Amino acid sequence: MAKIEKQNHRQVAFPKCRAGLFKKVAIIVYSPANKPFWFAARSELSLVLSQVEEEKNKSEAMRKTNEMVKWSVEEMSLLQLQEM
Repeated sequence: MAKIEKQNHRQVAFPKCRAGLFKKVAIIVYSPANKPFWFAARSELSLVLSQVEEEKNKSEAMRKTNEMVKWSVEEMSLLQLQEM
C-alpha cells in the first residue's frame, strides 16, 4: 500500500478504503512472561495466529526434549556410545 501524497485525494480515498483496512487488522501483544495475546478482525487472521502459536509450542517442546537427550548422552560412558 502506497501513501497518497495529496491531502485532498487522501481525504476522498480514506472513507472508501476504511472498511477494507479494518478487516485486515491484527494486534499482537506480548505479556511480561513473553506469551502472545492477540485480537484479529477476521477469523482467517485468528486462525493463522493460532497456528503460529501451535508451532511455537511444538518448537519449545522439541527444544526441551533435545536438552534432555543431550544430558543423557553426556552421562553415557564411551563404551555405551560406541555400542549405539
